[in-house]
Amino acid sequence: MDIFYESEFFGFRISDFGRICRIICGNLIRKVGVRKVPGVITNFTFIERGGHMPNIVFTVSSLHSFGTSGNGMVILQPALPVQGRLYVIWSGNHQRNIYVGTSANVQQRFNDRLGDLNNSGVVPATLQNNFVFTVRTTINNIKHQPNNLGMANGIDVEHLLMRIYINRYPLFLLRNTVKWNNAFYNNDLTGLHVRYIDPNGLIVGFNGVDNGGNFVQLLGGLGNY
Repeated sequence: MDIFYESEFFGFRISDFGRICRIICGNLIRKVGVRKVPGVITNFTFIERGGHMPNIVFTVSSLHSFGTSGNGMVILQPALPVQGRLYVIWSGNHQRNIYVGTSANVQQRFNDRLGDLNNSGVVPATLQNNFVFTVRTTINNIKHQPNNLGMANGIDVEHLLMRIYINRYPLFLLRNTVKWNNAFYNNDLTGLHVRYIDPNGLIVGFNGVDNGGNFVQLLGGLGNY
């Protein structure tokens, strides 16, 4: 993140440099905040270059099992959060046991899917080896809720999580058919730094991407992951 200072003295405005950069860089620089400061330097503007890859933490946050309602319908217990989340559907009976998804409202997403299962006549017993867990996304110590496209703070976190599964967990095969086969491109010169953790031990046998509480460098700079 760069800080540009703007002075009101001598008729010189250093912020003109920022406007020139916006033209040269094709508007890749995005203004993200302004504060007033007393004194000679009257205000400063934080500017973040588009495509910047900050430190990202994926945290397993909730676990949900398939069960049966009082009238024999398939349900998930407990109820999923009414929030934006990445989620993973584990299917122990399928040769491709992992599906990674995203939703701006993960509870509503699964209400629709459960409705389809029940309308198709799927019985809960067939889902005994299946479960769902959600993954919270934190970027630079700020929690972000991904949208329906998997984007959070301008980063395709759904795609990145898929690539982590492919590169770090070779026994987990994805059922996704859109993003997983393409590399995740990191365009930050400082590299790609990630943690993937399960602090409450919700998933048995989970081996996180973590370095004693520190970020793991997946890439040292620009490149595909």
